[in-house]
Amino acid sequence: MKNILCKTGEFIQRIIIKNILLFITVGFIQWLVPYYPPFSLLSLIFTKYAVPLSIGYTTGNYIDEKHGGISGIIGTSLIISTGDTRNILEVILISFLVSYTVKFFKEKILIKVVPGFEMFAINFFVPATSILYYFIFLKIIPYINIFFKEGTDIFLKIGNEIWGVAILTVIIEICKIFFINNFINHGFLAVMGYKELLLDGKSLFFLLETNPGPGLGILLALYFLSKNKRKNMFSSIIIEFFGGIHEIYFSYVLKNLKLISAVILGGLAGNIFFYYFNVSLSGVPSPGSVILITLLSSGSRIILLTGILLSSMVSFGTAYMLLTYEKQRDKNKTTEETFFIKETENIETEIVVLCNGGMGSSHIGSTILKKTIDKYKIENVKAYSSFIGDNIKNHSFIITHNNLKNKVQKIYPKNIVVGLEDYTDYNFYDELIKKYFILEESKKNNDKCEEKIKINLNLKSMSKEESVNFLGKDFNFDSSFQIGENFLIVPKRENVFSDKITLNQYPYGIKESEVFLVIGICTQNDEIYNRFIEKIYEISQDKNLISELEISDDEEDFIKTLELNKIFKEGEKNA
Repeated sequence: MKNILCKTGEFIQRIIIKNILLFITVGFIQWLVPYYPPFSLLSLIFTKYAVPLSIGYTTGNYIDEKHGGISGIIGTSLIISTGDTRNILEVILISFLVSYTVKFFKEKILIKVVPGFEMFAINFFVPATSILYYFIFLKIIPYINIFFKEGTDIFLKIGNEIWGVAILTVIIEICKIFFINNFINHGFLAVMGYKELLLDGKSLFFLLETNPGPGLGILLALYFLSKNKRKNMFSSIIIEFFGGIHEIYFSYVLKNLKLISAVILGGLAGNIFFYYFNVSLSGVPSPGSVILITLLSSGSRIILLTGILLSSMVSFGTAYMLLTYEKQRDKNKTTEETFFIKETENIETEIVVLCNGGMGSSHIGSTILKKTIDKYKIENVKAYSSFIGDNIKNHSFIITHNNLKNKVQKIYPKNIVVGLEDYTDYNFYDELIKKYFILEESKKNNDKCEEKIKINLNLKSMSKEESVNFLGKDFNFDSSFQIGENFLIVPKRENVFSDKITLNQYPYGIKESEVFLVIGICTQNDEIYNRFIEKIYEISQDKNLISELEISDDEEDFIKTLELNKIFKEGEKNA
């Protein structure tokens, strides 16, 4: 039940986000109607036709890219014919039912029953189904209207009571810091606000989540108390207040959960002020920038800005006191991750920064990442942002917040997923790029011994034969042998005269085996070969060393543990 509710919420959220520009446009038109009366006709066109049809198309397109969009439009037209298009949830439901029915019959029945006549059958079935739905919905839509009307009316009534505003504010501020802000805003508040907008021309629902005051107060307190992080904090303040990306401050609150009280008190101060002074907006401010909020104000902008300032002052004061009297201050740290990206010359690597909505914090993270990639002039590495649930290539590398990491890993089990604490942490992206995509200075200055050593870590599991072939053409599968349960040694082929050792680590082992380290030895020096084999035998008896190597993501661990430099130098010296 929990999964169904979560998936339903995310589905509605994505549809609203896809159409957010339309909602903002409606807000501006509604705001301009008193000043320019001819816009009243334009407002009717948008609210009765453009918005519901676009919602219907987006809903259907998510169900089936080929025929779903058209099916969604047909389903939405049924609602338009009833004359009530104010409830967005009803539009989504009807469009979903029509497009899903078309997809189900197309994939499960038509293609199997009438092979060779699929196009004819589909082109006949879609209109026929829609007409049939029309007569069905003529009977049931009145009851659906009653259901949604009663439900939305209850929430609208709650939002117009002071106690309701207070309760909603507490719930919203707590949910926001756990990155549920996009679902709250686009999946619920925007829907309620849009209906109230069509009834009254404005709505307080549009302000309950988007008010940047509470987040601004938190960031200002951190700015004054964290001298060593002021550069990052200043950019975060600009992004939060003027950019409207509230996810910026969530990670700071999560690091110190006492700050939840600061954002709750700040949110209560601002929203109750808005309620008493009848402050509301004429559209969805997405993102929640103070500039967009001010432009969409349906009343006095001075009173609106006063409410935002009040909420930021309350949040700042509370956070400042909490942080001042705390014994342990927040420390700027980057979580260490066990991951590795194999350097490639020709394969293009995609790095995807993910958040729930794909519009705010992830977009900022990908922008910083792109600048870092450009700074180091790295080719074949591309970065972009997206939302959780989007189609992502299996080989892509994913960055997301630590709180979302487990969820993301379940959705994308074949991808490498790395968590971070702050999407604006420049050091995180810099260290990531330096460590895994470019040669560090220490590597550049390696001696000739290390030039003969190649190490590939965190490789995906494969068969024994595939793992040997992966070493390269210089190694002989037929001569391979195991040392202990965990090491597979593969000598060179005849007539191969290069000197090199290649180590490939498979943390989950190669298939049908306990082997996690496949080692290719290519050398003409018997001294080097014998000393290396002796070292592998020695390590195979030490369970602690085996466990460390099995999960290590640091090349230096292998070089030091196997004494590779020492073996090469002494072997060449004694040759």
